[in-house]
Amino acid sequence: MPGEWSVSGSPITTSGTIAISKTTQSANQLYAGPTSGGAAAPTFRALVAADLPAGTGTVTSVAHTLAVPAIFSASVAGSPITTTGTLADTITLVSENANTVWAGPSSGAPAPPTFRSLVSNDLPMTVTTLSSAQILALQTTPVALVPAPGVGFAIMPDDIAIVFIGGGAAYTDAGGAVQLNVGSMTISLPNNNVFLVTTSPNRRIQINDWNASLGTAGNPPAEDNAPLNIQKITNNFAAGTGTAKIYIWYKIIATS
Repeated sequence: MPGEWSVSGSPITTSGTIAISKTTQSANQLYAGPTSGGAAAPTFRALVAADLPAGTGTVTSVAHTLAVPAIFSASVAGSPITTTGTLADTITLVSENANTVWAGPSSGAPAPPTFRSLVSNDLPMTVTTLSSAQILALQTTPVALVPAPGVGFAIMPDDIAIVFIGGGAAYTDAGGAVQLNVGSMTISLPNNNVFLVTTSPNRRIQINDWNASLGTAGNPPAEDNAPLNIQKITNNFAAGTGTAKIYIWYKIIATS
């Protein structure tokens, strides 16, 4: 019998029983062909690396690193693991200067965000062009420059710029201020001269800070979910042509 079997009861000279049984083997032995070379009869032996499928091997150490954006700091504990263990990652926010925000570049091409101070272009801004027909009807038909923000919120303007481009004839004015309002909060232009420009190609620019009167108390206040309008209090402009671009920089605040 091959060596992995044992035989007892042999020889039989008159009568008897031949018994075949498995021979004992050392621990962690496998019945396998040769470890290398040509084909040969199998034997019990220990595994070698060549017995394992491709890509299978022994890992003796695992290391771990952690990379995070610059607004974070990071540390790794427990690395490398050589037998057993636990990898522990800790990520914390890096301290930043007061009044800085996480934002893209203040101008130019797209770039990774950084913490920086706000600039005027970061604030919400709208541009509305008033046609000649709208300017002629400002007293009877106010124009919404910023739409209503929704219930529970109010528009808080910062700066207003008016760029008027004269047309073929100058407007005439019988009086009555041009006013901007959010609910009961209003400002009036110091005068209407920005609209009273001689014919094309003349232009005029007026810059205004929002320094509105105190709003009327209410629950909710009148400013809640109110648009930012421009209108003329009395007397529409007469005749004339020309357009006006109204630039509004503003914030949205909660009213409760």
